[in-house]
Amino acid sequence: MRRRTDKLTQPAESIDSAHDGPLRRRAEEKARNMPKDPGAGSPPDSRRLLHELQVHRIELEMKNEELRRTQEELEASRTRLLDCIADAFFSLDEQWRFVCVNPAAERAQFGRPAGELLGKAIWDVFPSLGGTRAHQHYLDAVKKRSHEHYETQSPLNGLWYEVFIFPRTGGLDV
Repeated sequence: MRRRTDKLTQPAESIDSAHDGPLRRRAEEKARNMPKDPGAGSPPDSRRLLHELQVHRIELEMKNEELRRTQEELEASRTRLLDCIADAFFSLDEQWRFVCVNPAAERAQFGRPAGELLGKAIWDVFPSLGGTRAHQHYLDAVKKRSHEHYETQSPLNGLWYEVFIFPRTGGLDV
């Protein structure tokens, strides 16, 4: 069994040298501008530990903000990409619920806006799909964890489609 060591058991100088970077410097600056800590009369080690905790909290807040901005940018990019795809595309989660429907699928394949589909199970919204060839391909893709490719006439609108199903962790992309 290995002995656990963490930053709180290391001397203060090892903590400092482990965190030299731009985020650390920005967090340090914010910490210096904060009101003085309540442990001002405490022994130096206690004040140092309190300072380290404040700096780490600020670093985490800054990282969370950066991650939130990145997530928003990725979501905007994803939306633009899906809007540009001329073919119908949709994603289902492991409960068969729509989690993504692009405009081409809204118009051609489903004839309904994404807002009416998202969060609802495909089999509940389109019960006529149950027992069809498409239904079996969806089930096979999940069970075998394999890609499915087929052509079929849609029971929803009578049009013919070439369908590609790609299983992924947490659902299917079609």
